[in-house]
Amino acid sequence: MRSAKQGHIFNICSVASKTPVKNAGSYSVTKAAMLSLNHVLRQELAPHNVKVTAFLPGSTKTSSWEGTSIPDEKFVQPEDIAETLFTILNLSKGVNVDEVLITPLDF
Repeated sequence: MRSAKQGHIFNICSVASKTPVKNAGSYSVTKAAMLSLNHVLRQELAPHNVKVTAFLPGSTKTSSWEGTSIPDEKFVQPEDIAETLFTILNLSKGVNVDEVLITPLDF
């Protein structure tokens, strides 16, 4: 990407990157580290026209929630994340979205 002078890196972090989750210490720590790496990459790659964006989703309806009795509409849907990513990819050349915090309305 640096040699091509273009590209976009999307890192899937989590709301746990900023607000630790009780009984999920390892998860919270690794997601915080991922967000920190995201910030470093954004600074290092900006001069090469490579964009870097962190996604910080809340509870998203993925296979990790299989078997839950929580209704699907309570979750962030994977399609919401995909559509947001697509929109960001189509923004003008000179703009970077640093972070996307996307959470369920009423979880």
